[in-house]
Amino acid sequence: MSGFYHRLAIGRRATNKRQPTVPLPDRLLVHMRRWYDKTRRSGGFGFFGN
Repeated sequence: MSGFYHRLAIGRRATNKRQPTVPLPDRLLVHMRRWYDKTRRSGGFGFFGN
C-alpha cells in the first residue's frame, strides 16, 4: 500500500518553484484513508461531534 501527495493543487498553474510529488508513509496513509472514510460517512468534516 503506497500513496503519493501531489503538491500542485487542481486548477492551479505550474510555476518555476519546485513542487515535487512526494511519497506518503504507509502509516500516515492508513490514517488518512480512515479519516476520509469517516468524513464521507458523517457527511461533514468529522470534527466537533459530527
